[in-house]
Amino acid sequence: MMALLALLLSGAASGAEARRHHRRGTHRPAHHRTAPVTRPTPSVPVSVPVAATASLPIVGAITPAMMRGGLVAALLSVVGAAAGWFHSHRDRRRLLLADREWRRRVAELETSLTAERSRAAALWVERDAARQTLTEWEHRREQAQANSVQDTENQLRFIGGTRLHPKPLLNDGEGRQFWACLDFVRGRGMKVCPQVNMGEFIGTEWGDHSGRAFRSFNSKRVDLLICGEDWRPLIAVEHQGKGHFQGDAEDRDRVKRLALDRAGIGLVETYDEDHRGAVLAALEQELARILDDRADRADRADRGGSGAPRR
Repeated sequence: MMALLALLLSGAASGAEARRHHRRGTHRPAHHRTAPVTRPTPSVPVSVPVAATASLPIVGAITPAMMRGGLVAALLSVVGAAAGWFHSHRDRRRLLLADREWRRRVAELETSLTAERSRAAALWVERDAARQTLTEWEHRREQAQANSVQDTENQLRFIGGTRLHPKPLLNDGEGRQFWACLDFVRGRGMKVCPQVNMGEFIGTEWGDHSGRAFRSFNSKRVDLLICGEDWRPLIAVEHQGKGHFQGDAEDRDRVKRLALDRAGIGLVETYDEDHRGAVLAALEQELARILDDRADRADRADRGGSGAPRR
């Protein structure tokens, strides 16, 4: 490509030289040329300096071809310099673009690294919290195992490390009601049992919630239980003394009432101000109701029906 450009520039220089000679008249066709005019030579001799004479051969040696070659060389130098500048500018632009891309990538990596560091710090905090929670759970589990009354060794350890003493089965108010119940059952073949666990005289039939129902009342007790000759429960007596209504006493009483009613067992609630006659009258009334309910249920069972006891 450089050679072609040099050839074009050389042709352009030759054309310019031909036009210049044409204007001066040095380049004319043969039929237009005229004979040279002979001018008389002056008789006065012309003296030429030695320095100028020495330079005449050099000036005469500069031909149009040499001038065209110098022009071409100059143009080629300019073109080469321009090509070098273009290549250097292109390389510099590539370097600038690469530098910008590198800086952008570095900024993205720094942002990503900052986010990852924040996430790592959060994970470290979560790990420390999880370890602390696990340590607390393990400590609680060890304490629960050490204090569990389900373990026989713990039971023996608890009992062995505690001073035990006998205490009255009934308090004063419950004792008075116990003697009233004894008067009530005297001559009827009935029995009076104090402080009986409800799971000992109430059972559950098969059902979806039978196990849960049994656990709901199994740990609860009645103060007195009047049983028939066959030891079947008839009436439960609950004495509501001054210290009865504490904590969740109301909730416990609600569970007891429902369990006794569903089992067909009577309930008489007494208070400290009740005298013996009022207690005996309440027992008589409740016994009559329970016997009537059981008779009705027996009749319905004989007729093929079923029903819950009346309350």
